[in-house]
Amino acid sequence: MAKTMSTMVDRIATEIRRPSLALPADMTSPIAVAILDSIEFWQKDRFRFNESDPSATPSFNTVQGQWVYTSADNANIGTIFQFDKLIVYVGSTAQPLAKRTPHEIYLLNQQNQQSGQPTDWAYEGNKIIMYPIPSTVWTLFLLGHTLSAAPATLDEDNNPWMNWAEYLIRCQAKFQIATHITRNPTMASQFSPDPDGGPGGKPGETWRAWMRLKKETNKIKQTRGVRAMQF
Repeated sequence: MAKTMSTMVDRIATEIRRPSLALPADMTSPIAVAILDSIEFWQKDRFRFNESDPSATPSFNTVQGQWVYTSADNANIGTIFQFDKLIVYVGSTAQPLAKRTPHEIYLLNQQNQQSGQPTDWAYEGNKIIMYPIPSTVWTLFLLGHTLSAAPATLDEDNNPWMNWAEYLIRCQAKFQIATHITRNPTMASQFSPDPDGGPGGKPGETWRAWMRLKKETNKIKQTRGVRAMQF
């Protein structure tokens, strides 16, 4: 069954025995704010659900004479956390662009005199810069660790943070509440996201939840394995 923020707010309020922290019944309650803060905290970590969608890969079209591309061209350009590849389609053929440093792109472009099919790119100031300067329209696709948004409402359905990462976010929200609202050091220690921040200097429950989710991600993404040798 899909979970919502409303479900998580009610569950946390029950588990920490602080129903008043679930009020008002909207996105401004202390528990709801702690959940949103927790999602923002973990958005920068890569999991199985916050990667570019192969069925709707983020893309944008180049513009003749334009070598800098921003969130105005594709929202992911300004929020992406890690690029795996930037791919250009030449006709029906996909070709990866070579990643360079911004300094190299500036030198290659030679005062904006070089134009043609993009072959190289760099990332600076939350913007993509290309070499050579596109001489016509090409479609480019972004592959990598993208920003997976938090729920926009308490009742939003099928949000990955409320499903795939439900336990991680619920534990982190309790840590946020214990640290910043209830000032409960015992509870903060129990739900610490640090490997040595839990009881007795051992991992807290948030850290263990993160480890389980990362192991699941690594397992599903693994490409190498043991193969039998032929004799």
